[in-house]
Amino acid sequence: AKAGIAHKGRPVFYAPNVDDRVSTLLASALDAQGANDIRNIRAESRLIGYATEGSTTLQELDIDVWLDDKPEFRLSNVRVPLIGPHQRENINTCLRLLCWLRANGRLNVSVDDIRVGLETTHSPGNFEVFTRPEGSILIADGAHTNGSAKVLIQTLNELYPNRKFIFVVAMADDKDHCGFLRELYAAKPVSVYCTQINVAGGTLRTTRANVLASAHDSSSSEPEPIIDSVFDTALSNALERAEEDGAIVVVTGSLYTFTALQKALF
Repeated sequence: AKAGIAHKGRPVFYAPNVDDRVSTLLASALDAQGANDIRNIRAESRLIGYATEGSTTLQELDIDVWLDDKPEFRLSNVRVPLIGPHQRENINTCLRLLCWLRANGRLNVSVDDIRVGLETTHSPGNFEVFTRPEGSILIADGAHTNGSAKVLIQTLNELYPNRKFIFVVAMADDKDHCGFLRELYAAKPVSVYCTQINVAGGTLRTTRANVLASAHDSSSSEPEPIIDSVFDTALSNALERAEEDGAIVVVTGSLYTFTALQKALF
């Protein structure tokens, strides 16, 4: 389906998929479409570490870009307010596109401009970290597919190794609830609160909390999901439990959970 938007001879850039098989299928489909899959530009973003600036969590990166296997430019110690290994892949894809546009005279942008763009970008609801007044950590992430849940867990483990997690989950009714919960439980959470929210301003596509919880494999030894149909109550209970266990609360399952969280907090 993704390859269907490509046109013959038009340049195409894409990020690697969590599943390598999908990337391979996409490359084959693009070739069949006759699209110009740009492969002579490479970008590599290497993680130096994480830092906090005010209330913003940043990843510090060294970035190299090559054109036709020759160094095109380097950016050192770039402080990007986008968190996780998947964001480094997204940055690489964007830089490949920018390099192609520069090389083909399509865009007049300097390396300094690129640095400013990376360091001032903002993506609401994508692994946003909130530090509460008492010092506890609350994370909002709009993951809603199995792949994005897997990336969420990778990011949590990269940024907060050896920490405990509590998930507050609400989802739309057209998602793979079982697969999503399976990915979350791979993080061995202290607890998982299944709740519900309005989706697209209404309840038509809302998954009820008990239905979402029933998607969990009850035959496992993992803690059963806690059902609470009121989002604010589920969040409050999760935060209270987090204080007891020294855990981080992660609100996820839909981009609409971020909206619900904002209303609850602010």
